[in-house]
Amino acid sequence: MLRLLARAQRAPRFAVLAAAALSALTVGSAQADGPVDPIKQVAATSRAKKAGKDSEPASAPAPAPTGRFVVRTTAGLGDMPVYTWPAQAVDALNHSGIPSTATRAVIVVHGIRRNAAEELADVQRALGKDRDNVILVAPRFSEPADLSSGDANDRVLTWRKGNWSDGEPAAGPAAISSFDVLDEMLMALSDRAQFPALRQIVVAGFSAGGQLVQRYAAVGSVFAAVERTGVTLRWVVGDPGSLLYFDGTRPTARGGLASFRASACPGFNQWKYGFEQAPEYAANRNVQWLAADYAQRDVVYLLGGKDTNALHPALDKSCEGEAQGVHRYARLRNYIGYMKAREPQRLAHRWGVAPDAGHSAGLVYNSACGKAALFDAPGCTLNAASGALPPMIP
Repeated sequence: MLRLLARAQRAPRFAVLAAAALSALTVGSAQADGPVDPIKQVAATSRAKKAGKDSEPASAPAPAPTGRFVVRTTAGLGDMPVYTWPAQAVDALNHSGIPSTATRAVIVVHGIRRNAAEELADVQRALGKDRDNVILVAPRFSEPADLSSGDANDRVLTWRKGNWSDGEPAAGPAAISSFDVLDEMLMALSDRAQFPALRQIVVAGFSAGGQLVQRYAAVGSVFAAVERTGVTLRWVVGDPGSLLYFDGTRPTARGGLASFRASACPGFNQWKYGFEQAPEYAANRNVQWLAADYAQRDVVYLLGGKDTNALHPALDKSCEGEAQGVHRYARLRNYIGYMKAREPQRLAHRWGVAPDAGHSAGLVYNSACGKAALFDAPGCTLNAASGALPPMIP
């Protein structure tokens, strides 16, 4: 019922979850001979974290997913490979197995290399002493190259190169958007039968994952339903290559904000940079209301203090991307200033800097501010976005 109410405003796309049917779908559960532990697998695998390789596939084979999360919407049915910690959390996510005692769940969204297991391990290392009360879930937004021959004709959702980070629908086997996937995960985690003790869900993403998380935080449709169950939500946005603006304002070379000249870049305000030509999930929405709601959400921006390479091979160098700033640090700093100027009275966002981190999820998440954003760990007081901006870095 919560799912139906949450999605009524964008019918007919809302999912109708049949818990009994999900319990019967063993494809979503951990493997019969015991769940796979992705943390142990990734430790034995080359991490392939070479500078400037974000746009290329990892050189070493990825460990097998823990299991699959079953996604059901009126657009169809599909499976998302997921890595979970502890491994048995995949069963609770699919409304089966032993209920979880966790009080916090962190959804970890990978970057362009789709290295979900690796980034799950990055976040797992950032955990403090409260490990027994946390579960980690890392979905893999698959592309055709990720599928083995045995997967080619099954229900694994696949996207065209990189467009999952924009919230676009999967290419197959059903036109389920990456936003729909996150909706379903939030609703599953707020199921009190399986997660009776859960108090908070953190949705964290870095690089392309940060792009998806930021856009989802702006347009997601099930947040009120989740919060009515007593679960709070937080979004952690790490070093995205671009962000979603709510109007035609863009940063200027002098550090201010001004209406952008569309003649210089006609697509500057088209989706994924703005709301023009938005996909079905985000189309026909009141952008002013969305901006006001987004401003009041618990959003934390994480900036790598050395993520300043304007020539990084995976950086968006389109005119639309460059209209937001010269490199990732500048783009995120500019966006914080934009939200401060747009919503000065309502803005609840915060930011933190990982001073020694370049474009590295592991360094950002394991910094003092990364741990504070993910787990409320001591050691970093996150800054109010309504106050001073992050320091300027050339």
